[in-house]
Amino acid sequence: NIFVTNGVSHGLQLLCGLARPGDEVWLERPTYFLAANIFRGNYLTVKPLPMRRDSGGVDVDRLSAMVEKEGVSPPKLIYIIPSYQNPTGSVLSVEERRRLAEFASR
Repeated sequence: NIFVTNGVSHGLQLLCGLARPGDEVWLERPTYFLAANIFRGNYLTVKPLPMRRDSGGVDVDRLSAMVEKEGVSPPKLIYIIPSYQNPTGSVLSVEERRRLAEFASR
């Protein structure tokens, strides 16, 4: 499937239609400066993703442990920028992307 939008803000606005007011969306920190406000404007609860200190990317191991071992409810949405992340420019490795996709599919 292809999802055509008029830009990232429009895409995020449409993505909010997959959630209900009060649902959680977890974001990278830092992230695209308008993302959190778009989610909050759609009555979603914004929380930070656990981040790795060494690379600045998402800490998938910590994320999995929070949900699977500590009983934290998983979010409805996860928002990341895996390639040339805005504003840091970091890139999520193929292995980290695969592991994050596996987490999301559970």
